[in-house]
Amino acid sequence: MLNPEKKAYYRQRAKALKLSNAYTAAITDYMRKPKVKKTQDSGTITYRINKPGFALKEGMNSEITDTDSTS
Repeated sequence: MLNPEKKAYYRQRAKALKLSNAYTAAITDYMRKPKVKKTQDSGTITYRINKPGFALKEGMNSEITDTDSTS
């Protein structure tokens, strides 16, 4: 909460998620597990990662695609 940019982000998320304050939003972000969805289409496997209500950290891939080399 000492970083003004992060505090503003969590204040905005708290309002959107109907939480009491920025601190509660930060704790919710920390405790909420990312959801991983796997889809497969003609030898290509795609994993989508998201965290409902929150943005992923910068530099973290939100989609990973793997082609099946055995087909």
